[in-house]
Amino acid sequence: MKLDMMTLEQSLFEVRKVQEETLEENNRMSRLIDKLQDALQDTQKTIISLNEENKVIKEKLDTANMNTRLFSQKVEDWLENQDRLQIKDQSSVSEQRSKGDDT
Repeated sequence: MKLDMMTLEQSLFEVRKVQEETLEENNRMSRLIDKLQDALQDTQKTIISLNEENKVIKEKLDTANMNTRLFSQKVEDWLENQDRLQIKDQSSVSEQRSKGDDT
């Protein structure tokens, strides 16, 4: 009977020890989960911020591309006008020479 009592006490001690270790592990896991949730929230805020920044940058890029196309078109138009003026001037000079040769 005394041996049974000692065995039961030993078993109770071991069970309480396991219970305490389990409680400590649960507390540790709970703290870890809290840290991970905080990290997740921070990451989500960063993602939102980066998405907003990306949107602004894309809008600026679109504006820059449009301005570049408009500038390029204006330069092409200007060059075409310069070519026409040069051809017209050359044509006038040629006409004046041929009129001068005729006299």
